[in-house]
Amino acid sequence: MITSLGHHKIVITISIDIPSLYINLISLILISLLNIQVQAKSLVYSHFFGNFVYENDWIVQNGVGVVSNCGTSQIFGGYNNFNSHTNIIKNVMLPTHEAISLNFRFWDIDNWGNEKMEVMVNDRLVFTGYYNSECTKSSICGTPGHCWGDDILIIRVNSLQQKLLGYESYWGISDFQLWADQKNYILSDVDDCFHGCSNCISDKCVECLKEWEYDIIQQTCIPLCGDQIIVENEECDDGNEEEHDGCFQCKFSCPLFCKQCKFGQCFQCQSNYNLIDQTCKETNQIQGQTSQDKISIQISNFLDYGNYYHKLLHDQFANPLPIYNFDCNLQTYDIFGYYYHQCETKLIQNCLLSQMKICLECENFYKLSWNKKACIPKCEDGITVQYEFCDDQNNIQFDGCYKCQTSCQLECKECIEQQCYVCIDGWQIIDNKCYQICGDGLLAISSREQCDDGNYNPNDGCYDCKFICDQNCFQCSTSNLCFLCFENFEMDENNLCKPICGDGIIVQGLEECEDFNDIPYDGCYLCMFQCEVNCSKCLQGICQECDEGYDLLVEGCKKIIIANEIDDLDLQNKTLSCGNGKLSNTEQCDDGNQENYDGCSSGCDIEEHWICNLEQPSQCFLETNSNLISQNQTEGHQFVLLQFSNQVKQSSKFNFTESILSQIINLSQDQYQISINSIVEVDETQFAMAEYEFEILFLNPISILPNLSISIKSNLIDSNNMTVDVSTQTILLQRPEILNQEQINVANKFQALGNELMIGLGAISVFMLFFGNP
Repeated sequence: MITSLGHHKIVITISIDIPSLYINLISLILISLLNIQVQAKSLVYSHFFGNFVYENDWIVQNGVGVVSNCGTSQIFGGYNNFNSHTNIIKNVMLPTHEAISLNFRFWDIDNWGNEKMEVMVNDRLVFTGYYNSECTKSSICGTPGHCWGDDILIIRVNSLQQKLLGYESYWGISDFQLWADQKNYILSDVDDCFHGCSNCISDKCVECLKEWEYDIIQQTCIPLCGDQIIVENEECDDGNEEEHDGCFQCKFSCPLFCKQCKFGQCFQCQSNYNLIDQTCKETNQIQGQTSQDKISIQISNFLDYGNYYHKLLHDQFANPLPIYNFDCNLQTYDIFGYYYHQCETKLIQNCLLSQMKICLECENFYKLSWNKKACIPKCEDGITVQYEFCDDQNNIQFDGCYKCQTSCQLECKECIEQQCYVCIDGWQIIDNKCYQICGDGLLAISSREQCDDGNYNPNDGCYDCKFICDQNCFQCSTSNLCFLCFENFEMDENNLCKPICGDGIIVQGLEECEDFNDIPYDGCYLCMFQCEVNCSKCLQGICQECDEGYDLLVEGCKKIIIANEIDDLDLQNKTLSCGNGKLSNTEQCDDGNQENYDGCSSGCDIEEHWICNLEQPSQCFLETNSNLISQNQTEGHQFVLLQFSNQVKQSSKFNFTESILSQIINLSQDQYQISINSIVEVDETQFAMAEYEFEILFLNPISILPNLSISIKSNLIDSNNMTVDVSTQTILLQRPEILNQEQINVANKFQALGNELMIGLGAISVFMLFFGNP
């Protein structure tokens, strides 16, 4: 989903959607074909590591919560937060790149029983895996108990080709990283490179990923079934072509004699068969005969029926009997079937030496297939055999023969026996070859031509079939539209390239100076030399001559003042200059106006309870104060709250609680105890509305009002980056309500008397119950 397209940057949208649990990772829109040199893989986005602070930078749809703890780890989502209806979306700005890679931890929570997880790109399925924590993993943070296991999977996606999809109750992610792989390449329509393609030119794939194979006819990539790697729409891949072993042609299949199965595993066998070790074994009844010793079917058939098969097959030569459901698989030990020629081995074509169904050595010009059950032609050996149409002893594409199949160049639209008869738009056919001719007035697609105006005039906007870009523009789509500037230049609002002012690099002819700031009248402003205030002549930002009435001093041009006119002149200058936004020596502040109650008064004085900075014009903010608030009193305990009027943080690394000094200044330390509880802590990383609670315990009765003093020995700044006043504060507490020993003794006596009265009343009630009048 592209949300913006700026100067040489592309937006990536990451979306996780369940029940499809999609992570729609990439959408790319490119203005033109580029040939750009980039050099490295860079980390673009990273989040959800350790005890992270969620920054509200993901869009969460249909989620109950966003952050939870799973075991000792903090994760994004998790149990009861992300469910089968939750979508999460993330927008990321990417630099120019060939591919991306990402990795994260995927937390499958509660009873994932061989459910699948898929990876998608732009709603295209490119990967499927199956995961199982049911009855195999312990519960970490989900529902406790047997068969409610959780698991943590490290997911790595190494190209543009991947997306995520899962099917189960709860899930979450952590340790998320997104990288951009920047290499030499020609940008083209990336959509057509997704399905298994690692490199494409224009709208055609020219090279496949490791787990895919190239279809030279369709010029696309198809999954390689049998490599034991699951990609695209493959459900499984067990590396063989056995039809009844649970996976056949990369699709789940039921084992032999299985009646009901799931994901290639049998759950119920056909009649007369028992499920043993995930396979269906024939019961002890074969053609109406029952084993005499009733040995369990779990013992191999060779031990149970070896003698029977031998006798059965031996007698058949004299009196042939029909044998039904005879198993020729060597793993069931029916070796007598081969001995008596009841089972036959399939002849492997072009195999020189074989054993059963496996070829050990192929004939010349052939090689073993990956499963050793076939001999296939050796490509690139210069010999054409079987289905090979050609063999030029190389693996070069578009040279007429690629992977032992005839081919034409990429720009050919109709190819017959290596001869091209029709070229794509803009290309001309000469001697059955396609050529791009600059100056023919035809724009050859999938070429380096940016334009072709049919002439060779150098100043008409198109020369040598390339746009004549504006000065300092590296790449443009037309002569007037630049979308990539040279290094140290940036795009302005008119799509023209200008030097980057403030980067410390002076571009000769366009910049005069660089002082890394945009402060006027400091000698260099907007990368051009500028005289200071009241200077009439300067050389490279250094004043040489001041205005009339000013003297040139080391610190700049200063007003010439007559001694007896200083007071009147100061008042006059302050009156004239106040409100111009320039801070003078006679002003405490100057916010560019002469209004009161905004922090800087009409006389350019800082107003009470305000604080102003030294910028021009001044910016004023209400002072951030700390306040002590008396809460309540419980027996000998009193509680006081310390609050701040604005968000604050520390300017240095230090334990803020340890920097707080608290004491009661009119009592000795053996008469009380003070403990500090942090409600909202102060740290050095982020601003917060800090709150601290002071609990005062009085140990003895006192007759005076306690005076609590709080001092802070740490430097604080508020959200306006202004220093916070942390001067000592005091507050009078309530007189503590503490009983002396005599009062405690009297209270104990009254409590004992009350207990005795209750016992007496209870005894009288029982007596009246039994002996009272009816």
